[in-house]
Parts: sequence; structure tokens; C-alpha cells
Amino acid sequence: MKKTPLPVFLAVLLVLAAKSATAQNYQNFENDWTRIKTAPLSFGPFRIFPMFQVKNLGFDNNIYFENQPRRDFRATLSPEATIYLPFRNNGILYFRDNPEYTYYVKEKRQRAFTNSATTGLKLRFFQRIVLWGDYSRGEYRQAVSVELARPTRDSQETVAAGLFLETARKTAIGVSWKDIRYSYEDIQLEGDVIGISNSLNRRERTLAMEFYYQAFPGGFVFANAGYSEYRFDQVTLDRDSQAAQALVGIRFPILGKIQGVFSLGYRKLVPRNRRKTGFSGLYGESELSYRTGKLGLRVGFRRGDSFSYLETAFLYLETRLSTGISYYLTNFIRLDYNYELGYADYPGRMSLPSDSGDMFDIQRRDNQNFHMAGIVVRVYKQLGIGITYNSSRWRSNLPGWDRRRDSIGAFLATQF
Repeated sequence: MKKTPLPVFLAVLLVLAAKSATAQNYQNFENDWTRIKTAPLSFGPFRIFPMFQVKNLGFDNNIYFENQPRRDFRATLSPEATIYLPFRNNGILYFRDNPEYTYYVKEKRQRAFTNSATTGLKLRFFQRIVLWGDYSRGEYRQAVSVELARPTRDSQETVAAGLFLETARKTAIGVSWKDIRYSYEDIQLEGDVIGISNSLNRRERTLAMEFYYQAFPGGFVFANAGYSEYRFDQVTLDRDSQAAQALVGIRFPILGKIQGVFSLGYRKLVPRNRRKTGFSGLYGESELSYRTGKLGLRVGFRRGDSFSYLETAFLYLETRLSTGISYYLTNFIRLDYNYELGYADYPGRMSLPSDSGDMFDIQRRDNQNFHMAGIVVRVYKQLGIGITYNSSRWRSNLPGWDRRRDSIGAFLATQF
């Protein structure tokens, strides 16, 4: 077995494979091959990337994010290993497994073991044509959206494949296909026979054309356009729909002063039931950071449509703007502050009963303010341990939907 110095191994074990939520999936075959060869562990022909995380560690005064809060301490232990088998300079077989244990002190029904696993194959023909496919199945305990911000049992099964043509300059163009099966269960309602599973359980299939151009070392310009269809399990709700979307963006290099991903596109979602209101407009998701001297700056935004778990709402448009600042007191102590402003707009009007029993119409709009303040102490190279205070306020023009949440927690910083 290849020997790795203990401090280096521990750092890799904790932070390796950390990815931005906005990162694009496709990786050039040559880049993948080179990265795999740098694995911290090897056993015969196998290359192994381990990782260990402790997530959601701390105290939360409203774990279900409701207007009648319940408090608890929580933590999630999350080991992960990705094993690669490169062969004949033109093939990569891989397997990834990520078991997790979620623990709550008081809410015993929230305690659970879950697991997600992925297996796949990537083949290169004639040095230019790359064929890949993978299968994954996972179960998670997480908040599935900003609307449903309480812990939920989330199961996903995915089959995906792609065919790409790569050039010597690491440009890639190809087609990809993805089939995802989503299943949900509200942990507060055992069995969830009338809960979120009725509204959200579905199958999504997407066919897309993708283009990647390496404009500078470690950075890419990308574009994709595709068609998606959504088929819901509960046919009586008549939620089936289809969408077309196109997106362009740029991924900045990891080692540059500007880091992150910027993307913007256009999307149109059309429900099969023409009486339901769909979505048509700009969408995208970006996270950018810039470091100069002792100061670090962050900006981000997200805009897109999400299916609502409310049977009368169908979908909502989410818009989020964020900004943040970091100040380095010393070379091993950093102060952080983030602010995020979010809106959830529900197209169409809802009919609701008043206190007197009469019905009235309302077009719902929610807004959220989120503050985070913390301190991070460097423990090794780019690895740090931090403590944060988080405060979230959710307000709605719908009666009874105002909520608030405060939490204190610890985390591992993957970039100091």
C-alpha cells in the first residue's frame, strides 16, 4: 500500500472530494485520469479517495422549522470512499459509498442510518470519443427545499449516460441522458399516506446537449440545452409537465483569485393541465468568491422553479441573493459573515378559509432573511474548524406561516 504522511492523510480524509453544488458534472477524460493517479491511497491497481465529515453538528431551536418550535441537539456522521480502477489507459471503473448516521438527542424518530452508493464506467475510444454511464441509489435525511425545511426521508435512484467527443485542447461536446426516481416521506407522519409523497414522488427524465471549452488552466466555459419531462405518481393531482432549458456559464479555476461558478439561462416549464400555471424566464445558480490580502468576498444567486409540496400550489419561483465577507485576523484565525435574502413566489391564486369560514383568494409570497456569523481556526493547510451562529426568519403573507430558527454549530472549513 502506498504510504501517505499522517497529517496529509487526515486533511485529505476530511476534505477531499468536496464539491460546489453548482459544479458541472462532466470531466475531461485526461483530467480525470491525472486526478485519479494522485489518490492518497492505493491498493494494487485500485486508487482510493476517502473522506469523513461531521455535518449539522450543534443546537437547533426549531428543528422542524415551524411556528411551534421544538429544540434539539443533532449531528450527522458521514464517512465516504470513492474507489477507482483505471485500466489500459482508456477505461475507468469507479464505485462510491457514503453511509451516514444522523443523531438527535430528543427526537428519537429522527435517528437513522442511511446510505448512498454509485457505480459507473467511463471508456475512451480512439483517444477522442468518451462513453460513460453510472447508476446510483441513495437515501438521505435532509430538508428537500426552502419551502419544506424540516428533515425529510429523501430517496433517489438515478440512471445516467453520456457520449462525448473531446479534442486535444480539452474541449468536449456531447449528449447526456438522465433518469431520476424521487421518493419522499415526512418523518413527522409515520407512513406518510397523505403527506408530501402524494405531492412530490415523481420520475424525471432529461436529454441534453452539452459543451465544455477550457478557456484557461483549470477553468471552463460551458453551455447546455435540454428537454425534461416530469411524471408524478399521484395521477389524480394532474401534475405531469415538461420543460425546455438552455444554460451558459463559466467555472473559475480552484487556485485562482476568483473561484466558483457563474451560470445563467432560460427555462420554460409547461404543465399538462393547462389550468395550472407554469414557469417561463431566466434561471441559474452562481457562487463566486474573491480573496485579496486579509479580505475575502463572496456573492451568489439562485433563481429557478421548484415543485411545491402543497397540493393547491403546484410550483413556486425561488429567488435568492447572498453576500459574505471574511477577515483574516492572523494567518490561522478567520472571521466570517454571510447574509442571504430569499423570495418564494407562488403563481396563481389560492382559495383559503377565513376565521369566519368564508373563502378568500390570495397570491402567496414568502421572504426569508438569513444571517451567519462565525470564526474559523486553521488546523492544517487549507483545513479549518469553525463555530457559527445562524439566524433565519421566514415571513409569508399567508396567515400562520411566519417562522424563525436559530442555531449554533460547528463545521469543517475545506478552504481557509
